[in-house]
Amino acid sequence: SPPPPAPPSPSPPPPSLPPTDFVSALVNLYSMTGGTSWHMNTNWLDGEPCVNQWRGITCCPDTHPQLAAGACIAHTGERHALSDPADTVPNGCSSGSVTGTSADAARCVVKSIDLAENNLVGSLNESMSALTSLQYLVVSGNQLYGELPAALSELPSIRRVQVYPNLGVAMNASH
Repeated sequence: SPPPPAPPSPSPPPPSLPPTDFVSALVNLYSMTGGTSWHMNTNWLDGEPCVNQWRGITCCPDTHPQLAAGACIAHTGERHALSDPADTVPNGCSSGSVTGTSADAARCVVKSIDLAENNLVGSLNESMSALTSLQYLVVSGNQLYGELPAALSELPSIRRVQVYPNLGVAMNASH
């Protein structure tokens, strides 16, 4: 009798999506400031910043896009508590899809970057302009130098940029 047929080959995983502009901006921040030498770089470059909880990044669901008093706030005033750090995925950030299409993209926006006293060495550049939902940037106590990108002052949601003390950072716009 002939041998039984071989089981079908497993289907390949769906193709990866190209990174979004804000993911590219954060990857650029990591590479331009020596991310491999940061004191804390947990989960950086692993997956998606909002879903995989990149250290120092705070995200809010796009349905509640304002960060205030430890919660994400909807335009209606409804509050969405930030997830417990023990959660595997921040509340409301995962799309739940694994299709290789734009449906996989996280449904969150980067609201805060806090990398104070984390051994960042280098400079910030214009790629920061892709972080259009950013409200807070805290990079004090590092070894950053050069001028702050003008794009930071033009971000529509920016509320605070904290860079001092740092090694030779010049402000070229009012923040």
